[in-house]
Formats: sequence, structure tokens, C-alpha cells
Amino acid sequence: MKKFFTLIVMALMAVGVNAETLPWEGEVVFDNWGANLQVDKSVFASAKAGDKIMITAAPVEVSTWEWGAQVYLKTLRGGWAIICNTIAATEEKTYSVEITDDEIEIEEEKEDKSKVTVKTTMLSELKEYGLAIQGMASKITKVELYSVPEYEETGTSLEFNEWGQIFKSQLADYSGDDKIIITYKIEGSTDYEEGGTKGSVIGWGIGSIASLGGKVKLADLSIQGIGEYSISFTMNELADALDDTNTEYNTNGFGVQFWSCKNATGSLVSIVAYKVKAAAEEVTWTVVGVKNIFGSEWNTEDANNDMISTDGKIYTWVKEDVTLEKGTEYKFKVAKNHSWGEAYPSSDYIFKVDETAKYTITITFDSESKEVSVKTEKTGDAEAVEHTYDVRGNFKGDEKWEISYEMTKGSDGIFTVSIADVDKGNYEYKVRQDNAWSVSYPSSNATVEVKENGSTVTITFDPSTNTVNATVTAPTGITAVKTAQQDGVRYNLAGQKVNAGYKGVVIMNGKKFVVK
Repeated sequence: MKKFFTLIVMALMAVGVNAETLPWEGEVVFDNWGANLQVDKSVFASAKAGDKIMITAAPVEVSTWEWGAQVYLKTLRGGWAIICNTIAATEEKTYSVEITDDEIEIEEEKEDKSKVTVKTTMLSELKEYGLAIQGMASKITKVELYSVPEYEETGTSLEFNEWGQIFKSQLADYSGDDKIIITYKIEGSTDYEEGGTKGSVIGWGIGSIASLGGKVKLADLSIQGIGEYSISFTMNELADALDDTNTEYNTNGFGVQFWSCKNATGSLVSIVAYKVKAAAEEVTWTVVGVKNIFGSEWNTEDANNDMISTDGKIYTWVKEDVTLEKGTEYKFKVAKNHSWGEAYPSSDYIFKVDETAKYTITITFDSESKEVSVKTEKTGDAEAVEHTYDVRGNFKGDEKWEISYEMTKGSDGIFTVSIADVDKGNYEYKVRQDNAWSVSYPSSNATVEVKENGSTVTITFDPSTNTVNATVTAPTGITAVKTAQQDGVRYNLAGQKVNAGYKGVVIMNGKKFVVK
């Protein structure tokens, strides 16, 4: 049985029958002209010339129908105006009707009952009106659409010997709907058969190498004179014709034989194999980065940041009315198919602006070269944004980077925090803006070395230059604080005096405790 592609989610509607979806299977018996199946025009939205409507039909006994079992396919222009094809259902099997784009003329009845001649095509009619299937003395059990595959533009010539034999090894890369085209050349007399139309018939035989004597005759070709003639078949059709169980074919390959038309001589010209063109990969590119621009924090699954493209090559993402601050580093990447499996550039893309203002941001990505670019266009003024800052690092505690050390802004605009009681070691840290990782400094982790247990690390941040510094104070100063603490006065971890309303870790009378 041939394998057919089907168009997905296509509505098959029936008069007196519930709507179904293709591929449709069931049983509708046409014992008179009253029953019919109607296929909505949406089914044919992507159809193209050469596609086929596949109908599995069989005859049924109706004694009053003298012309045998028939199935009619008609487009639905004003009811039943155009007959596309008629199937004589002589036995139960799958019949195919090709969707053509040839121009035809039809008579169309207007509202005033007058008739006009209209030029149209079967393809355009199906797209515009849909299809009706009607019949007599027959039944339909299955309806499918076969979308003719597109093939690579260039094929591979298969080498054949003087007996037209193609060996199995040459077919290793071909299967399914991959296609083989055999071309034969008529070189001699063009003496045609009498009593027929101009032309004659040549037979094409396909057989296993061991039995090349015309084991299977795939087709007849009408010869119209001297010239070249071709026939094509898929690997599926070849396998069906020769029978998949044919040991000789499966082991060695197949051969070609011809039965020439009357008084004509000819020769085999070429056997060319074509691969089915691979379907274009469905790709989504998403801009992923800092929250204050993209609305989510480095979230590859945020579809709001999917880029758009008109040619499948250049992708763009645009956001308007965004406040950008002078000197701030804004970071992002472009990720493929909502995951980190493939993202560009390899390091974060970083851009800055020279003036705090409102901007339209346009990000462009070339999916072939993988190049990323950013354009910022000022669209209005904006006031400076007041930010808060905290420090995250691996100074102490089981959670380490989860501990936040809030910074305090001084009169000089510099933010400061002191982290007390830090043990000897090498530490890493960063300064975060607005308690989030969207913007943090420096770009790589800052480092600091502590040489004595119980030291205090003081970190400063200058937002005007994005400069981060750290100093380490030996624990000698804390001894005096601890002595003073015996009088019931409360201190924080930096050794600063605090009142009774202070929340957090407190030192009093030489002991630490947490006030919530």
C-alpha cells in the first residue's frame, strides 16, 4: 500500500452527517443522488497543482442503476456547477483524482437566470468553494489528501550497465517518496499503429536483476515520434511493484526493460534519482535578557520576546517607550526555540546609551551569520531613576550567595556596606541594582582576599562610574566594641550602635541574636 501525506486539521462536512476531520474514515453509501459529502474550502487552502484527492470506494448493488457504480467530485460553486471528475467504482480500492490548474470554461447562472461563461481552474474552484462528493450504487470508506512532495532541484545520475541494471548500493540514500526518473530515446522510424491517434505505445518493465525479463510493467508511454520520453516513480512505488519480499531485488537491485513500439528503435538515456526536499525547520528566536527591558529575568520561554521575520533569515524585535539610563550596561542573548541549547552571541551582548531618556530599541538578528545588532532611538525625556543596591557573595553562611547585604547611600552619592566577622579566605561578590540580577557590577565577579579571621569587609559602589571597591579591616577594632557591649547597648555586625527597633542580627553583652 502506498503511503500518503495528509493535510492536517481539515474539515470534512457531510449533509445529514456530523462533521469529521481528514483523514476521514467511515462509511457513506450512495444508493441515490440524495446523499453527499461536502469538504470545506479551508481544506484546500494550502493545496497546489498536482496534489491528489484519494478516495477509497467500492460498488454496491442497486438494481435500478444501469450504468454501474460511480462517484462524482464537484466543486461547490452555487451548488453543483462544476464536475471535477468521475470515478467508475469497479472494485474496492483507492482511487485518485489529481487537482489541476488547467484553465477551463464553465457556464455560471446569474440571479436573473441568465448564463455567462466563466474561465476558472479546478484548483482555484476548490480553494474558493470547496468540494462535494456524490455518487450512485457506491460507498466511500475513506477520504485523504495526498500532498505531492517537492524535490531537490538537482538529482543524482545513477550508473546503469548495458542491460539497464541499477544496483542496490546506489539506492542506499533513497526511500519513501524519493523519486526516480527514467528517460528513453526514440531514435528510428516513426511508423505509427493504424487506426489510432498519432502515436504508439512503448512498455517499461521493471524487474529484479536476476529476472530482468519484464517481471513488472509499471506503465505504458505514448510515443509521438522521435525524441526523448520519461517516466517517474517513487521508491515506495518501486518497492510495491517488485514486492518488498523479493530477495533478489532487496539484495542486488533492479533492472529496466523496454518493449519498443512498431518499427521504432531506441535506447536508455538516463536514470536519475531525486530526494524529497526537506521541510523547512520551524524555528523561533527569542530575545532573553535583563528584566527592566524584557519584562522577565533571562527567561527563554517568554513568548512576548519572540522575534519576527519576513524572510526566515533576518529577525527583529522592537520595544518602544523604554527608559534607558546613561552608562548602564544592558545585557541579552538571542536564544533558539525557547531554550539555552543554542544562543547568540556566545558572551552576553552589552549595550549602553549616553543619555538617560526614553528610547525605542530595535534588536536585529541574522540567523545565517548569527550576527546581533542593536539600534536605540531617543523618543523623549526621562528623569533619572533612584536605585537601591545590595551585595551578594560567598562570604559566609550555608546559603552564601543567597544572603543579601543592603547598601546605604552616603551624602556623596556613594553606596556602602560593611560585612563583619569574615573568616580568612578568598571571596567573590557582586553589587546588584534594585535587588535583582538584571543589572549587576562588575561584569565578572569581584574578588577580595581576607587574611585574618573575624575581619570586616567594607564594599563601596559609585553609580556614576559603576566602580566597585572593597577594603578589609583587621578584627582589632571589634574587641573594643565587644567590651563596650557589656552595658546592654545593641550593635549590628558592623559594630555600629542600633536602637531597640533594629531588625536583624544584633550583638549585645557579647552575644549575637536575631531580632525579627
